[in-house]
Amino acid sequence: MTTCVKCGSSEFEKNGRYSRCTPCRKAYKAEYIPPTKQPYNPESKRRYYKKNVARLIAAASARYYANKDVKRAYDAKRREEKRHLYRAASKRWSANHPGLKNADTQTRRAKLANRSPRWANKFFIAEIYDLAALRTKATGFRWVVDHVIPLRGRTVSGLHVETNLRVIPETLNLSKSNHFSNEGVK
Repeated sequence: MTTCVKCGSSEFEKNGRYSRCTPCRKAYKAEYIPPTKQPYNPESKRRYYKKNVARLIAAASARYYANKDVKRAYDAKRREEKRHLYRAASKRWSANHPGLKNADTQTRRAKLANRSPRWANKFFIAEIYDLAALRTKATGFRWVVDHVIPLRGRTVSGLHVETNLRVIPETLNLSKSNHFSNEGVK
């Protein structure tokens, strides 16, 4: 036990840090140390944002472009780490919503049917899909069939024919999304 340097009370144990009892410490703090944190006020934050929105957006944009490569690398790493979680969530959703999953599948099949002309060579198309499965099995990572010119692109739409198909890694296909890209096309 020790005594308080302010009031002389011996009703507290000194733990190596304080030389005053709790009431004396609180009184000292209230008198000499100004409060550093104000209570949360959402209205003042809204006013601040409204007043400085252009500056805040410009600063966020500058931070994004200054660290774009770092962020993309980080995002790619996180996607790879969490891929199994995304797939499990997708399987759970499909199991819990079989009607919606079937509707999506049938919609895609109808789009392919509408984009498949009679003169398309079904044998070569099947061979391309078999090649994707074979490459997946041989390399250990997934290969998919990509439409070089998307079936429903923003600027141009293609057909589901053998000359518009190619086998590429799944990551490349996901990054391409629904955009026209002729990289690697010969």
